[in-house]
Amino acid sequence: MVVGLTVLPPAWIVLAAPAGVAAANLCLRRPPVKVLFNVAVAAVGTAAAWLTYSAVEGMADGAGIGPTTLRLVAASLASWAVTTAAVSFAVATSQNVSVGWVHAKAFRMNLVVWVGNTAMGCLVVGIGATEPTALYAIPGLAAMLAVIYRGYLVALEERDTWERLQAVSRQLLGADAESMAEVAIDGALALLQAEFADLMLVENERDRAALGWRRTAGGQLDRLMGDPFDLTPGSWGRVLSDRAAFTIDLSSSTGPQHDELRAMGLTSLSAAPLLVHGRCLGTLRIGFRGPVRLRARERQVLETFANHISAAANAVQLFERLRSLALFDALTGLPNRAELTGRLRDAVAGDGVVSVLFLDLDRFKVVNDSLGHQAGDRVLQEAASRLRAALPEGAVAGRFGGDEFVVVWPGMADEAVAADVAARLAAAVAQPIEVDGSQLLLTASVGVVVAPGGSATPAGLLRDADAAMYLAKERGRDRVELFTAAVRTTAVRRLELENELRAALERSELVVHYQPIVRLRDRRVIGAEALLRWHHPQRGVVPTNEFVAVAEETKLILSLGAWVLDEAVGSLRRWDEATAEPLGVSVNLSVRQLSSSRLVDEVVCTLSRAGADPARVTFEVTESSLVDLAGEAVGNLGRLRALGCTIALDDFGTGWSSLSYLQRLPVDCLKLDRSFVARLDEDGRDRAVVGSLVNLAHALGLVVVAEGVEREAQLDVLLDFGCDAAQGFLLQPPCTAADLLQAVGQPGGCWPAASATPVPLFRSA
Repeated sequence: MVVGLTVLPPAWIVLAAPAGVAAANLCLRRPPVKVLFNVAVAAVGTAAAWLTYSAVEGMADGAGIGPTTLRLVAASLASWAVTTAAVSFAVATSQNVSVGWVHAKAFRMNLVVWVGNTAMGCLVVGIGATEPTALYAIPGLAAMLAVIYRGYLVALEERDTWERLQAVSRQLLGADAESMAEVAIDGALALLQAEFADLMLVENERDRAALGWRRTAGGQLDRLMGDPFDLTPGSWGRVLSDRAAFTIDLSSSTGPQHDELRAMGLTSLSAAPLLVHGRCLGTLRIGFRGPVRLRARERQVLETFANHISAAANAVQLFERLRSLALFDALTGLPNRAELTGRLRDAVAGDGVVSVLFLDLDRFKVVNDSLGHQAGDRVLQEAASRLRAALPEGAVAGRFGGDEFVVVWPGMADEAVAADVAARLAAAVAQPIEVDGSQLLLTASVGVVVAPGGSATPAGLLRDADAAMYLAKERGRDRVELFTAAVRTTAVRRLELENELRAALERSELVVHYQPIVRLRDRRVIGAEALLRWHHPQRGVVPTNEFVAVAEETKLILSLGAWVLDEAVGSLRRWDEATAEPLGVSVNLSVRQLSSSRLVDEVVCTLSRAGADPARVTFEVTESSLVDLAGEAVGNLGRLRALGCTIALDDFGTGWSSLSYLQRLPVDCLKLDRSFVARLDEDGRDRAVVGSLVNLAHALGLVVVAEGVEREAQLDVLLDFGCDAAQGFLLQPPCTAADLLQAVGQPGGCWPAASATPVPLFRSA
C-alpha cells in the first residue's frame, strides 16, 4: 500500500489492496465470511490511507511541507487506525468481550506490524527515488522481513492460544458433567477454529453405553446417549486401537470412517482419546467442512486440551461414582438402603403419611446356585427395571439388600390402594425373565405397612413391612400381606423365640429323640432317625416346625445341626454296648447346612471324634427343599456320599421335580412321605402311586423307607409292595435313647404283636 500510493493511480490502489487480501485469505483457506470481512476492512483502510495521503500532499503544496516520507507515514497510520478499530470491534462482538480488552491485547502486535510494514515501504520508495538499481535487493529484504514477521506472529499466536487453553482448562475444574462438556466443546471450536466438535464419555472401555455431547459452530449443544460404536461408528474403534490423536480425510478414508464423515457432512475429522492412567474415558473430536488438515502445533493443542478434559472428566466421574456408591445401588441403579432410609425419614418428618412396601424375590437363591451369580445379577437388574416402570407417581423404589426391594410412597394412607399397587409390582416381577436363552419365572412376596401420620419411625415402618413380608413367605409365597397387630405379635414372638432358642443351647433344654426304622423283611430295627425336641421351662414342648423355621432364618440352624449330629453319632457307641447288631442313625440336614462350605469338614471331625463308621450314618434332605439346592449343596451331598455315608431323600413325592432330581443327586434311599402312607389302605390311587414309586426306586437301585405308618393295614400294603423299611407311631413313636434301646431289646422288637401277616423276603436294605 505504501509503495502503491507513490506509483499507482488512486483508484488502482483502492482496488489492489483488497484484491491482495482476498487472494491471501483464499490461499489460507479461510471461511467465506472471514474473506469478505477482511476484504472490506482492507478496502476501508486503503481508502483512508489514500484520503490522508492526498490531504497531506495538498497541505504540503500550500504550506511548504514537502517530504514524501511524511505523507506515507501519515497515510499508513490512518490505515492502521481504521483497520485496527474495525478488527477489534468485530472480535469483541463475536467473542462477547469488551473492545478495550481486545484492543489492548492486540495493540503491541499491531504496532510492530505497522512500524515494520511502513518502514519497509518507505525504504523501498526512498531507494527507488535515489538509487533505482538498489531495488533489486528489495525482494530479499522483504523476504527476510516476512520471515521475521511470521515468526513473531506465530509466537504471539501460540502464546495467545496457550493462554486461552489454560483459561478454558481452568473453567473445566469443578464443573459437573454437563457444564464440563459445554466448556470443552466450545473451547475446542474456538481454540482450533473448527466447525464441528463432540465429546464422548464412557465408564470404561468395555462399556456399551456412552454419554456424549455434540455441537456445530453456531448451533445448539445436543446430548447423545447410546453405544459408543453407534455414536462414533468409525472413530471409536480407532481410538481404542491407536490410543493417540489422529486425523481422517474424506478423500483418503475408507470403510466406516469414510461413511462417518459423509454422514456428518465433514471433509476432515481429528480425534484425541481421553486417557487417564492408560484407561480410555472417551474421546474429543473436531471436524471441518473445508479441506483443512491440522498442523503439528494444532495437533499438539488438541492432544493437550484432550488431556485437560481427561483430568476433568475423571474427576467428574469419580465424584459421580462416589455419590452413586453413597446413595445408589451399583448393580440396579436404584437408591440404596441409606438413601431409602433418608427419604423415609423425610416423609415421616413431614405429615407422617406414608406407605412402605417390602418386596422379596421368592427362591432367588436357586438362580444364583444353578445359573451363577452373573445370571442372578441380570435378574435383579430386570426386576429393578420393572419395579421402576410400574411405580405410581410420587413413589420411589430402592434395593434394600440382596434380593429385597423397598418402595417408599409418601402421602399414601389408603391400605387398599397400597395393597393393589403391591400386587401390581409383584405381577410385573413375575413376568418371564430371559437369561442366557432360558426363561425364568420368579415370584415375589410383598409386605405392606401404612402410616397414616403420627409417631411412626423409619426403623419401625421398615421392621413392620419386613414382618408382613415374612408372613407372606410363611403363607406360601407369591402374595401380598398387610401389616396388622397380629403380624406384630407374630414378629415379636419370633424374636422372643430366637432369643430363647439361643439360650436353650446353653441351658440344655434341647434333647434328641429317636424314632426306630424297622426293616420289613425280618422285622428288625436297623437304625433310628434323630429328631430334635425343645422342652421349654415355661411353654412346655415347643413345636419343632416352629423353632426350626426360626433357626433356619437366623442361621442358628448351623449350631443346632452341629449339636444334633454330635449327639446322634455319639449315641452309636452307647448303642453298640447294649445291642447285638449295630444300628445306624439318620440325621436331617437343612438347606443352610447343605450350602455351608464347612459341612463336610465338620462331619469328618465328628465321625473321627466318636470313632464311628461313616456307613452307619445317613443324612436326610427333604425333597421340598431341593428347589433351593444347587452348586455347593449338591457338591456337599456327593462328598458326604464319598465318605461312605448314606444319602436319603426325605418326604419324597411332595416336590415339583422328583424324577429329575433322582437322576442328578447322589441318593441311596427314598423316604415316602406320610401323606401317601396315610391313605394307603383307603385310596386305590395312593396305592397305585406308592406301588409305582417303590418299583421305580428299586429299578434305580434305591432303598425305600415309608414314613408315618400308624395302622397295621398300611403296614400290610407296604409289605405286599416290597417296601424295604418303615417307621411310624405304629412301630414306635419318637423316644429317648434309653427307650429306644428298651424297645429294640424286647421280644419282637418294635413290630406290632397283633400282626399275623406273613413277611416275604425282599432285597436287603
